[in-house]
Amino acid sequence: MPRFTGEDSMGNLVVRMETENIGEGYEPNPADPSNPRYIPEMHGFEMRFDFETLEPWALYPIEKV
Repeated sequence: MPRFTGEDSMGNLVVRMETENIGEGYEPNPADPSNPRYIPEMHGFEMRFDFETLEPWALYPIEKV
């Protein structure tokens, strides 16, 4: 299994994994930042790592991988 599964738009390394339903939440809405999109079932998570230190700095649920 690879250590990282990809990169975000800023070049930070990420690990995205699929899981069972881990809850509900909101996702940013690029078209209207003041109106995030509600997601009733999240089925994965994403952890972001700093590209220089490789230290994790964010972990959050995502809709799907």
